[in-house]
Parts: sequence; structure tokens; C-alpha cells
Amino acid sequence: MFEQILDQIQTMSPALILTLGIAIGLQHAFEPDHVAAISTQ
Repeated sequence: MFEQILDQIQTMSPALILTLGIAIGLQHAFEPDHVAAISTQ
């Protein structure tokens, strides 16, 4: 299973990895505790 994941990562294009990173980052940025911290400043 772990080897299959590594094989898939090696075949991903840099654009796909960048897109995944941005999507995960945006999801993390809009978590309720982050939004509350920014909106109360």
C-alpha cells in the first residue's frame, strides 16, 4: 500500500502537486478557529 502511494506521488506533475498544496492550504486557512482569530483583531 505504501509503495503504491509513493509510485503515484512520483508520477504526479508539479502542477498537480502545487494545486493540491494550495487546496489543502486554503482548507486549513478557513478553519473556524482561524477565521475567528482574524475577525476579532
